[in-house]
Amino acid sequence: IFFFRIISCKKILTREALDLLIDFFTGDYPKEEYPKVIKDPKSLALEFYKKYNKNYYDMLINGLNNGSIIIEDSLLKSYVDTTTAQAHIKLNGNDSDLFILVHEYAHYIDRNMSPPIVPDTYWFFAETYAFYLEKQLELYLGKEYSEYHNLIQARRNNRMHYESKMVAALATELHYEDLYRKKQNLSAEDINESDMDRVARYNFPVEIVNCLSQYPVANIISSRLLANNLVKDEHEFVDACLSIDLISILSGTENKKEIKSTIKETTKK
Repeated sequence: IFFFRIISCKKILTREALDLLIDFFTGDYPKEEYPKVIKDPKSLALEFYKKYNKNYYDMLINGLNNGSIIIEDSLLKSYVDTTTAQAHIKLNGNDSDLFILVHEYAHYIDRNMSPPIVPDTYWFFAETYAFYLEKQLELYLGKEYSEYHNLIQARRNNRMHYESKMVAALATELHYEDLYRKKQNLSAEDINESDMDRVARYNFPVEIVNCLSQYPVANIISSRLLANNLVKDEHEFVDACLSIDLISILSGTENKKEIKSTIKETTKK
């Protein structure tokens, strides 16, 4: 029943795109430890938004003051409630907190805009918007704070690290979906416990293929948006995302090594 429910969920990406995405991000990316040199990541995150967009900054200040942005250590992970539009943010106690704040603030801004930057019908691009703001932060830090170069490199590497884990889970999920289609049922003998652990650790709903794939897609598209300066107005953000030929990038029509370098070292042309 469980696999039938998953299989019956409509996939946002084609199977061709999913297979190419898995191949693109499969690799060995050891996780890097984040430095601990930023004394006040909360202030620096707000400084970035104040320079980037004063209206966003004002929205964040209001959210922090009225309690709709909550920073609490007891959380298992950060999230923005899509019903209340409240942000619940868990920090790690190292310099990655700067990126966590900018990322979750981006989700908060998105959900509190009217209309939202990423409409519900295009929720798949919500992570792309958060990654886009993270990479705008990278550009800001590179210009204003050269001492944070190691932090930027660690963040870029660790995106690839986590996304390589995600595509491994994605490949496992698709394998069992294919097996279920073939056999119309799965027995205990068909299922490897470590495979199930690889997928279950993400604790996503039945749309797990869509949820897992949105992060590596976000990494690719956000880099391309910045590299080609495609976002002229953030209210047209989704249109800019849809203008990118993901299959062309993933299929090797464009040089994969060059694209991966762009993902790890985003720069504006």
